[in-house]
Formats: sequence, structure tokens, C-alpha cells
Amino acid sequence: MAKATMNGYIQFSLVTIPIKLYKAQHSQDISFTKIHQVCGQQIKQPVFCPHCNYNPDPSEIVRAFDTGDKLVQISDEDLESITSNVPPKTIMIKKFVRASDVDPMYFDKGYFLGPDDKKNSSNRLALLHHTMVSKKVYAIARMLMRGNEHLAIIRPYGTALVLHTLYYADEIEVESVGNGIKFSAQENSLASQLVEKLVVSGFSMHNEKNARNEAIRKMLDEKISGKKTKKKDARVIATPIKDLVGELEASLSGG
Repeated sequence: MAKATMNGYIQFSLVTIPIKLYKAQHSQDISFTKIHQVCGQQIKQPVFCPHCNYNPDPSEIVRAFDTGDKLVQISDEDLESITSNVPPKTIMIKKFVRASDVDPMYFDKGYFLGPDDKKNSSNRLALLHHTMVSKKVYAIARMLMRGNEHLAIIRPYGTALVLHTLYYADEIEVESVGNGIKFSAQENSLASQLVEKLVVSGFSMHNEKNARNEAIRKMLDEKISGKKTKKKDARVIATPIKDLVGELEASLSGG
């Protein structure tokens, strides 16, 4: 069983549901450390003050906000003086919305909501899940996590409930592909045919593999065991665009 990120409560109207919050996503990216090539030992990054020209003690390091012109020191008391309408360890549901009203663009980190078995809340959480599924709605909530207030969404995911923290509208930067671009009838027809050719039914993320990670793990296994790795470049190099119609036709005939 994964360790809970938070023990707390879901609250909406006068209903309270004791819950545990678990991380839903775990990156499988492979990370590397840095070593000193001469001796093979791991490099450490000391905290250094260039003004005082020495490594300060952790007790000397405090929080600050960079305005661009100067650094403004912020104390723990400064942050504690800012009040929130959300009680600690509480996920306050404010409203229920139709699933189609929430764009996935706003989704951030995901967490599974589990019952607090010590407080016998399974039936309460299951009832919330059942009701949201039957009504086809998501819940919009607010919560405090690691000292920050977050907007969140709770949605059914199979037999589970998942909570996503949300970005606010002013945190989304949209880059348009361009407006008013005209396409020829031939381009439109060929593109539609190519997309239709590549459409699959029954898509499942369980069938998608991280080929690069698998290749890195194989290389690491060979390195650790002392075998020589045979390098093979399987990359597909994109060619410069010359003739869009020609590329579409070639893709349809043999792509």
C-alpha cells in the first residue's frame, strides 16, 4: 500500500467524509547523477553566498521574493498571517459541474482518494462515487496542500475517485496554430483520408510503452554486467517540407 500524501476530510454542505490522499502518477523517467570523472565519486552542490564568499549554515538561509530589482525577505510569520477560508486537511467541495464543462488543459497533478479505514468512511466515499457516476458530474473543490491553496477537481475513474489540482485560467498560455488559413479541396481531402487511415478503436494506454526508457534500461544492464553495448540509431529524421500534397499522397499509398 502506498503511503498517503494527506489524511483529511472531504466536506460538502454538512457532509464530512474522512479520506486519505494518494499520489496517482509516478514518473518512470530514468535520472542520472553527476560524478567526478577523475575519482568516480558523486559531485555535491554546496550552498554558496557569492557576496560573503562562504558556505552559509542552513540556519542562515531564509525565504525571499525576487521583484527583479531587489530581494524582499519573507518570514514564516508573514505567510502565517495570511488566512484562508479552507481549513487545514480539508477538501471543500464548492460545486458540482458537468464533465464536459471542464477542459483537461487545466488538470495538474493527480491523486487517488481512499477511505480512512480507521474512521469507517468507505460507505460515505462509495456513495459519493456512485452519485457522481449516476449524475455524470465532477466536483470542484478547494484545498490546502504544502502551505498553498489549490483549486481542485474530483472525478470518477473506474471504481475510484481521482482528485486533480487545477491550473487557474491566467496560468494557461495559448499558442494558436493560426487563423484564417485556407486549404485547397485536395489538401483537405487527402489530410482527412490520412487521419482516417490512422484512426484506431479500442485505444488503451496499457499498450503504450516508453521505448527510450526500455532502451536505456537495456544499456544500463549491459553496462553493469560488463557487456559492450551495440549502438543502433533507429530515429526517423524528419525531412524538410517540399510538397504537402505529394507527402500526403505518399503517406496514403505507402505510409
